[in-house]
Amino acid sequence: MKYKNVSLPYPVLGIYDDVYPLLTDDCIQMADPVKTATDYMFCIDLHQQNKDITQLVSEGKAEYACEITCNTTYLRRCIHSAEPHFEIHLKRKDVNGRINFNCFIAVKEDISNYANPDFNEDYH
Repeated sequence: MKYKNVSLPYPVLGIYDDVYPLLTDDCIQMADPVKTATDYMFCIDLHQQNKDITQLVSEGKAEYACEITCNTTYLRRCIHSAEPHFEIHLKRKDVNGRINFNCFIAVKEDISNYANPDFNEDYH
C-alpha cells in the first residue's frame, strides 16, 4: 500500500516538516486490511518522537487525526484520537478503487506564543 504525505504548516505535523526528530518513512504503519463480505477494516499505527508534541497530545491540547477519502465515491471522513492507533471500519459499498489515508497531528485549541525547541532553526 502506498502512503502519500501532505506536508502542512503549523499547527499540523507531517513528514519532512522541519520539526526534529524528523518523522521517518515508516512513521505510518498499516497492516493488510481485513476484508469481510460487507466491510473493510484498516489498522494504522503512527510513530513520532517529538517530546513537546507528545506532551501536547497527553495534555489534550493536540490529537492524532486520520483523514480518509475515496475520490470515486466521494467518501470523506476524519477520525480523531488521543492515541496513535486507528482501527478504521469502512463499508465496502462506501468505497471503490483507491482509498487515501492522510494522517497528522493537529492542535485542538489556540496555543499562544507556541514554540518548540526542536523546530528547524529557521523558525527560531
